[in-house]
Amino acid sequence: MLEAVQAIDLSNNNLSGVIPKTLAGCRNFFSLDLSGNKLSGSIPAEALIQMSILSLTNLSRNDLNGQILEKLAELKHLSTLDLSKNQLESIIPCSFGNLLSLKHLNLCFNHLEGCVPESGLFKNISSSSLVGNPALCGTKSLKSCSKKNSRTFSKKTVLISLH
Repeated sequence: MLEAVQAIDLSNNNLSGVIPKTLAGCRNFFSLDLSGNKLSGSIPAEALIQMSILSLTNLSRNDLNGQILEKLAELKHLSTLDLSKNQLESIIPCSFGNLLSLKHLNLCFNHLEGCVPESGLFKNISSSSLVGNPALCGTKSLKSCSKKNSRTFSKKTVLISLH
């Protein structure tokens, strides 16, 4: 039904619920703007990667939660991704640094944590694209990453017994 549609802008419409996985049928989308709504749930990465020519995605100012999935880096034409002002909780996938088409990324005001990748777009990312994620570290504008917040864990287990 929506096979011929190339762009959709449903921003600022008070839409609620989850982003439907049936968007996967919209393979000719190059622009998807669902910003400024009350959408919740996780980002339907499996549906979005079916949109092989998608270049602009704006899901900002919603109540999306969960993780930013590595799968999104399979969108080889993605030039703009705005996930700001949601409730996303995860590390930033390193694969985003390998996405050469990605020129604009906004992840501000989420609950992201860990080290910001150092390759690709992240070499010169603006601090305004990451602000509001106090557990992020590693760029010039953020705190440096220590072993405590690098999110790597030792394979050793220590058993402490208090008698």
